[in-house]
Amino acid sequence: MRREIEGRLVLFCDRCKSRLDVGLAKAMAVRPERMPSGWLKTGDNEHLCNLCSSGAMHRFLRGN
Repeated sequence: MRREIEGRLVLFCDRCKSRLDVGLAKAMAVRPERMPSGWLKTGDNEHLCNLCSSGAMHRFLRGN
């Protein structure tokens, strides 16, 4: 989940309790689709952290 808290953009993992403060929400409005390294966007407002995304990555690989 992606949420603005006190003017900062915070990503929450949908599988575990991980969260990541990405930075000022105003600054992120310029490039909204940019994801932090290791985080995976799985839907409109759905995200997986770098630990959870490594286990789910096989679903997104070609040929599988």
